[in-house]
Amino acid sequence: MYQNVVALSSKTHAKKRFTPLRSYGFARNQGMVPVAARELSRLAARLPLAFVTRGETPEPRLVAMLGLDGQSNLLVGPDGRWLSDYVPAAVRRYPFILTQPSQADAPPAVAIDTEAGVLSDTEGEPLFTEDGEPTERLNQAKAILREFTTGVEATRRATEALAGAGLLEEWQPTVTVGEKRWRLNGLQSVSEQKLNALDDASFAELRREGALPLAYAQILSTAQLPALVRLANAHAQKAKKGQQSGGNTGKTNGAGSGGDVSFNFDA
Repeated sequence: MYQNVVALSSKTHAKKRFTPLRSYGFARNQGMVPVAARELSRLAARLPLAFVTRGETPEPRLVAMLGLDGQSNLLVGPDGRWLSDYVPAAVRRYPFILTQPSQADAPPAVAIDTEAGVLSDTEGEPLFTEDGEPTERLNQAKAILREFTTGVEATRRATEALAGAGLLEEWQPTVTVGEKRWRLNGLQSVSEQKLNALDDASFAELRREGALPLAYAQILSTAQLPALVRLANAHAQKAKKGQQSGGNTGKTNGAGSGGDVSFNFDA
């Protein structure tokens, strides 16, 4: 989603004004997002959650699957609307993000994607007061970002505990969209069998680490995969009708691919 992240400063952006985005089109190519602890139950009731590795780092991360190819988002409609009653925090925070300044002891700074088209010299709300202090809008963004960062860190620790207990296993579901059938690779899930086989001491340790809610939520969330497949089929059918009528409704999120699809967190 982020293309050109710049830290906000009262010196550089004193006169800049902010206009909220009216479309989720910016997330159209975001096939998965990290999960904050506080939104775990809401996401698990709507989307499949899975563990993926990030680049060359072997440590798994919990993500919410927004599509079937890791690179496109089924939850964004052709008109930019979000096709669900809950928007993940990772999407809601855009175009703001926390960045770490070059000074190691400096606190994280609020930054913005300048390619989002939300900054103006004349329209919108100011980000800084005349005295150079953050406005309520900017303070609100900072609070949301801090809560999200804290939540993702809590999820990371819980995931680490599950992985350390040897509870993660490959999850390779097969999906069918239109006439194409393929297997999803690069995903992991909690093994319910291994979880139930834990001794009392290991189970208690996971409870102390706050990992049990995550484990059960992830297991239950896999039941949401068929709904995501149905949405992919709906997109594919709409795209096919558009092509037949000479139009173009955009990507079908894997409906035109075959074989295996590998998920990449960095995509």
